[in-house]
Amino acid sequence: QRGILVDADTGSGKTLMGITLSIGCEKQVKIFVVPKTALESVWVSSLVKDESGYFKEKIDPNNIYTSLQFGKKEYSGEEYIICHNDALDKLLEVIKKSNITDCSIVVDEIHKYTSKEVVRRKLLLELIEISKCDDVILLSATTIRGSNLEVIAYLELLDYKYTPLVNIRYSKLYGKPNALLKQIMQLRYNGLSVKITIEKKPLNYQT
Repeated sequence: QRGILVDADTGSGKTLMGITLSIGCEKQVKIFVVPKTALESVWVSSLVKDESGYFKEKIDPNNIYTSLQFGKKEYSGEEYIICHNDALDKLLEVIKKSNITDCSIVVDEIHKYTSKEVVRRKLLLELIEISKCDDVILLSATTIRGSNLEVIAYLELLDYKYTPLVNIRYSKLYGKPNALLKQIMQLRYNGLSVKITIEKKPLNYQT
């Protein structure tokens, strides 16, 4: 495998886990792919402030290069690259141009990449392959949201042996929900329906 999947509850400190794991990999460059809304307020802030004093050394803000600087400032060897998930195509250009291969990659909210149709998932896979990254750290509080078939995304991203040929065979075996899965999905989603009725007379509530 070329990485790990960290499944941790909301509020349990996934940002800190991602940062410390990436530092522990001792790679020349640490890449973080994060939601746009959390780029500065969560990730840059956590790296620079380190209010709890977890990091061995103080991280210099000048050593951080973010996707907000893409097209405005050239990458000049910063140790930390933080990219929001809608700028993966531009991050790929930076990786290719600078020939970055000694790196770790942390991806926050990886459950948003599990759909086959998501373009960013293909870009992420390309990023992992071009950088030859063998320290991929995927973070999520909801790794499987609807179907166990979503595990295919994690296999593609983390397992060297999950080749396109294996994917074809795997999809034939497990691509269509079996009777048990259909039953589980039906029970799960039937319970979410809501019906609202309005009556003029007072309602007689019963437990």
